[in-house]
Amino acid sequence: MDVPALIARQLKALPDKPGVYLWKNAAGEIVYVGKAKSLRARVPSYFGPEGDSTPERAALVRQIAELETIIAPNEAQALLLENNLIKEHKPRFNIRLTDDKSYPRVAVTVTEPFPRVLVVRRVNIPGARYFGPYTDVATLRQTLKIIRRIFTVRSCHWDLPHDAPNRPCLDYHIERCRAPCVGYQSEADYRRMIDDVLLFLEGSARPSCATRSSGWTSWSSRKRSSWWAAATPTPSGWRATGTTRAASCCACGTAG
Repeated sequence: MDVPALIARQLKALPDKPGVYLWKNAAGEIVYVGKAKSLRARVPSYFGPEGDSTPERAALVRQIAELETIIAPNEAQALLLENNLIKEHKPRFNIRLTDDKSYPRVAVTVTEPFPRVLVVRRVNIPGARYFGPYTDVATLRQTLKIIRRIFTVRSCHWDLPHDAPNRPCLDYHIERCRAPCVGYQSEADYRRMIDDVLLFLEGSARPSCATRSSGWTSWSSRKRSSWWAAATPTPSGWRATGTTRAASCCACGTAG
Protein backbone atom coordinates (compact mmCIF):
# COMPACT_ATOMS: atom_id res chain seq x y z
CA MET A 1 0.00 0.00 0.00
CA ASP A 2 1.42 3.38 -1.02
CA VAL A 3 2.24 5.70 1.86
CA PRO A 4 2.23 9.50 1.32
CA ALA A 5 5.76 10.91 1.59
CA LEU A 6 4.93 13.14 4.58
CA ILE A 7 3.30 10.27 6.46
CA ALA A 8 6.22 7.96 5.67
CA ARG A 9 8.68 10.41 7.26
CA GLN A 10 6.45 10.75 10.34
CA LEU A 11 6.16 6.97 10.71
CA LYS A 12 9.95 6.60 10.79
CA ALA A 13 10.20 9.16 13.60
CA LEU A 14 7.56 7.63 15.87
CA PRO A 15 8.75 6.87 19.43
CA ASP A 16 8.41 3.51 21.11
CA LYS A 17 6.16 5.04 23.76
CA PRO A 18 2.45 4.96 24.68
CA GLY A 19 0.25 7.68 23.30
CA VAL A 20 -2.60 8.77 21.08
CA TYR A 21 -2.59 9.21 17.31
CA LEU A 22 -4.95 11.38 15.26
CA TRP A 23 -5.50 10.69 11.56
CA LYS A 24 -6.57 13.76 9.58
CA ASN A 25 -7.89 14.18 6.04
CA ALA A 26 -6.72 16.67 3.40
CA ALA A 27 -8.93 19.38 4.92
CA GLY A 28 -7.23 18.98 8.31
CA GLU A 29 -10.29 17.37 9.91
CA ILE A 30 -9.71 14.63 12.48
CA VAL A 31 -11.25 11.46 11.04
CA TYR A 32 -9.98 8.94 13.60
CA VAL A 33 -8.44 8.92 17.08
CA GLY A 34 -6.67 5.86 18.44
CA LYS A 35 -4.38 4.91 21.31
CA ALA A 36 -1.33 2.70 21.37
CA LYS A 37 0.91 1.00 23.89
CA SER A 38 3.70 1.73 21.41
CA LEU A 39 3.12 4.39 18.75
CA ARG A 40 6.00 2.98 16.71
CA ALA A 41 4.47 -0.49 16.61
CA ARG A 42 0.81 0.48 16.19
CA VAL A 43 0.55 3.43 13.81
CA PRO A 44 2.39 1.95 10.78
CA SER A 45 0.03 -1.04 10.77
CA TYR A 46 -2.58 1.09 8.99
CA PHE A 47 -0.43 0.89 5.87
CA GLY A 48 0.39 -2.80 6.23
CA PRO A 49 -1.61 -5.94 5.42
CA GLU A 50 -4.34 -4.91 7.88
CA GLY A 51 -4.89 -1.60 6.12
CA ASP A 52 -7.76 -2.95 4.03
CA SER A 53 -8.89 -5.73 6.37
CA THR A 54 -12.39 -4.24 6.52
CA PRO A 55 -14.26 -1.80 4.26
CA GLU A 56 -14.29 0.76 7.08
CA ARG A 57 -10.51 0.50 7.60
CA ALA A 58 -9.85 0.79 3.86
CA ALA A 59 -12.09 3.88 3.63
CA LEU A 60 -10.23 5.45 6.54
CA VAL A 61 -6.80 4.81 5.04
CA ARG A 62 -7.86 6.35 1.73
CA GLN A 63 -8.67 9.61 3.55
CA ILE A 64 -5.46 9.85 5.59
CA ALA A 65 -3.39 12.90 4.67
CA GLU A 66 -1.84 13.91 7.98
CA LEU A 67 -0.78 12.36 11.28
CA GLU A 68 -0.61 13.94 14.71
CA THR A 69 0.54 12.09 17.83
CA ILE A 70 0.54 12.82 21.55
CA ILE A 71 2.89 10.97 23.89
CA ALA A 72 1.29 9.92 27.19
CA PRO A 73 3.02 8.92 30.45
CA ASN A 74 1.50 5.43 30.32
CA GLU A 75 -1.08 3.31 28.52
CA ALA A 76 -3.86 4.01 31.04
CA GLN A 77 -3.57 7.76 30.55
CA ALA A 78 -3.39 7.28 26.78
CA LEU A 79 -6.73 5.48 27.03
CA LEU A 80 -8.26 8.37 28.96
CA LEU A 81 -6.87 10.91 26.51
CA GLU A 82 -8.27 8.92 23.58
CA ASN A 83 -11.66 8.91 25.32
CA ASN A 84 -11.68 12.68 25.81
CA LEU A 85 -10.48 13.49 22.29
CA ILE A 86 -13.13 11.28 20.71
CA LYS A 87 -15.86 12.99 22.70
CA GLU A 88 -14.46 16.43 21.85
CA HIS A 89 -13.94 15.95 18.10
CA LYS A 90 -16.42 13.13 17.30
CA PRO A 91 -14.37 11.67 14.42
CA ARG A 92 -16.51 9.98 11.79
CA PHE A 93 -14.57 6.69 11.87
CA ASN A 94 -14.69 6.26 15.65
CA ILE A 95 -17.54 4.00 16.75
CA ARG A 96 -16.47 3.25 20.32
CA LEU A 97 -16.14 5.70 23.21
CA THR A 98 -18.69 8.20 21.86
CA ASP A 99 -21.01 7.51 24.79
CA ASP A 100 -20.47 9.65 27.89
CA LYS A 101 -20.76 6.49 30.04
CA SER A 102 -17.18 5.34 29.20
CA TYR A 103 -15.42 5.89 32.55
CA PRO A 104 -16.70 6.50 36.07
CA ARG A 105 -16.29 9.75 37.97
CA VAL A 106 -16.84 10.85 41.55
CA ALA A 107 -19.71 13.35 41.83
CA VAL A 108 -20.34 15.50 44.89
CA THR A 109 -23.87 16.94 44.81
CA VAL A 110 -22.83 20.27 46.33
CA THR A 111 -26.10 22.06 45.50
CA GLU A 112 -28.09 19.79 47.81
CA PRO A 113 -28.57 20.87 51.46
CA PHE A 114 -26.95 17.59 52.54
CA PRO A 115 -24.68 16.62 49.60
CA ARG A 116 -23.93 13.04 48.63
CA VAL A 117 -20.77 11.51 47.16
CA LEU A 118 -21.55 9.22 44.24
CA VAL A 119 -19.87 7.17 41.52
CA VAL A 120 -21.44 8.13 38.19
CA ARG A 121 -20.81 7.53 34.49
CA ARG A 122 -22.73 10.52 33.14
CA VAL A 123 -22.08 14.19 33.81
CA ASN A 124 -25.73 15.15 34.19
CA ILE A 125 -26.31 16.18 37.81
CA PRO A 126 -26.93 19.96 37.83
CA GLY A 127 -24.36 21.86 39.89
CA ALA A 128 -22.41 18.78 41.01
CA ARG A 129 -18.62 18.79 41.38
CA TYR A 130 -16.97 16.02 39.34
CA PHE A 131 -13.61 14.32 39.83
CA GLY A 132 -12.08 11.94 37.28
CA PRO A 133 -12.65 10.04 35.06
CA TYR A 134 -10.88 7.02 36.57
CA THR A 135 -9.77 3.77 34.94
CA ASP A 136 -9.88 1.41 37.94
CA VAL A 137 -13.56 0.97 38.82
CA ALA A 138 -13.02 -1.51 41.66
CA THR A 139 -10.48 0.73 43.40
CA LEU A 140 -12.73 3.74 42.90
CA ARG A 141 -15.67 2.03 44.62
CA GLN A 142 -13.41 0.99 47.47
CA THR A 143 -12.30 4.61 47.72
CA LEU A 144 -15.91 5.71 48.03
CA LYS A 145 -16.28 3.37 51.00
CA ILE A 146 -13.15 4.88 52.55
CA ILE A 147 -14.51 8.39 52.09
CA ARG A 148 -17.77 7.42 53.76
CA ARG A 149 -15.97 5.83 56.67
CA ILE A 150 -13.60 8.74 57.29
CA PHE A 151 -15.98 11.61 56.60
CA THR A 152 -19.31 9.98 57.59
CA VAL A 153 -20.98 11.06 54.33
CA ARG A 154 -24.53 9.82 54.12
CA SER A 155 -25.11 6.89 51.74
CA CYS A 156 -28.91 7.16 51.57
CA HIS A 157 -30.92 8.67 48.73
CA TRP A 158 -33.45 10.64 50.80
CA ASP A 159 -34.20 14.13 49.48
CA LEU A 160 -33.14 15.82 52.71
CA PRO A 161 -34.55 17.78 54.43
CA HIS A 162 -37.83 17.60 52.49
CA ASP A 163 -38.09 13.82 52.56
CA ALA A 164 -36.64 11.92 55.50
CA PRO A 165 -37.06 8.68 57.48
CA ASN A 166 -38.52 8.51 60.97
CA ARG A 167 -35.39 7.07 62.54
CA PRO A 168 -31.69 6.74 61.65
CA CYS A 169 -30.47 3.78 59.62
CA LEU A 170 -27.78 1.20 60.41
CA ASP A 171 -24.98 3.53 59.27
CA TYR A 172 -25.67 5.76 62.26
CA HIS A 173 -25.44 2.88 64.72
CA ILE A 174 -22.10 1.70 63.32
CA GLU A 175 -20.78 5.29 63.29
CA ARG A 176 -20.63 5.60 59.50
CA CYS A 177 -23.11 8.51 59.47
CA ARG A 178 -24.19 11.14 62.01
CA ALA A 179 -27.85 10.97 60.97
CA PRO A 180 -28.58 14.39 59.48
CA CYS A 181 -31.79 12.77 58.22
CA VAL A 182 -33.34 12.98 61.71
CA GLY A 183 -31.62 16.19 62.84
CA TYR A 184 -28.74 14.66 64.79
CA GLN A 185 -26.28 16.62 62.61
CA SER A 186 -26.92 20.20 61.52
CA GLU A 187 -26.76 21.35 57.92
CA ALA A 188 -23.86 23.68 58.75
CA ASP A 189 -21.84 20.91 60.39
CA TYR A 190 -22.55 18.53 57.52
CA ARG A 191 -21.50 21.21 55.01
CA ARG A 192 -18.14 21.66 56.78
CA MET A 193 -17.57 17.94 56.46
CA ILE A 194 -18.38 18.05 52.71
CA ASP A 195 -15.86 20.88 52.33
CA ASP A 196 -13.26 18.50 53.74
CA VAL A 197 -14.35 15.80 51.28
CA LEU A 198 -13.80 18.25 48.40
CA LEU A 199 -10.36 19.14 49.73
CA PHE A 200 -9.54 15.45 49.97
CA LEU A 201 -10.62 14.79 46.38
CA GLU A 202 -8.64 17.83 45.22
CA GLY A 203 -5.52 16.42 46.85
CA SER A 204 -5.40 18.35 50.11
CA ALA A 205 -4.08 16.60 53.22
CA ARG A 206 -5.50 19.14 55.67
CA PRO A 207 -8.98 18.20 56.81
CA SER A 208 -10.60 20.10 59.64
CA CYS A 209 -10.04 19.22 63.28
CA ALA A 210 -13.48 17.62 63.46
CA THR A 211 -12.71 15.34 60.54
CA ARG A 212 -9.29 14.40 61.89
CA SER A 213 -10.81 13.36 65.17
CA SER A 214 -13.42 11.24 63.38
CA GLY A 215 -10.86 8.97 61.77
CA TRP A 216 -8.57 10.72 59.31
CA THR A 217 -5.44 10.18 61.40
CA SER A 218 -6.19 6.45 61.65
CA TRP A 219 -5.88 6.15 57.90
CA SER A 220 -2.19 5.70 57.21
CA SER A 221 -0.18 7.73 54.72
CA ARG A 222 0.56 4.48 52.90
CA LYS A 223 -3.14 3.95 52.18
CA ARG A 224 -3.53 7.56 51.06
CA SER A 225 -0.65 7.04 48.62
CA SER A 226 -2.33 3.92 47.25
CA TRP A 227 -5.56 5.85 46.72
CA TRP A 228 -3.82 8.58 44.71
CA ALA A 229 -1.95 6.00 42.65
CA ALA A 230 -5.29 4.48 41.62
CA ALA A 231 -6.93 7.85 40.96
CA THR A 232 -5.31 8.66 37.62
CA PRO A 233 -5.78 12.36 36.79
CA THR A 234 -8.01 13.15 33.82
CA PRO A 235 -6.08 14.27 30.76
CA SER A 236 -8.89 16.47 29.44
CA GLY A 237 -6.56 19.45 29.56
CA TRP A 238 -3.82 17.86 27.43
CA ARG A 239 -3.22 19.23 23.96
CA ALA A 240 -0.75 18.53 21.20
CA THR A 241 0.97 21.51 19.66
CA GLY A 242 2.75 19.71 16.84
CA THR A 243 3.25 16.42 15.06
CA THR A 244 4.50 14.57 18.14
CA ARG A 245 4.27 16.09 21.60
CA ALA A 246 4.37 14.93 25.19
CA ALA A 247 1.12 15.15 27.07
CA SER A 248 1.05 17.17 30.27
CA CYS A 249 -1.17 16.79 33.29
CA CYS A 250 -4.01 19.33 33.28
CA ALA A 251 -3.83 19.56 37.06
CA CYS A 252 -0.26 20.77 37.31
CA GLY A 253 0.95 21.36 33.77
CA THR A 254 4.02 19.18 34.15
CA ALA A 255 5.12 16.86 31.40
CA GLY A 256 4.29 13.24 31.85
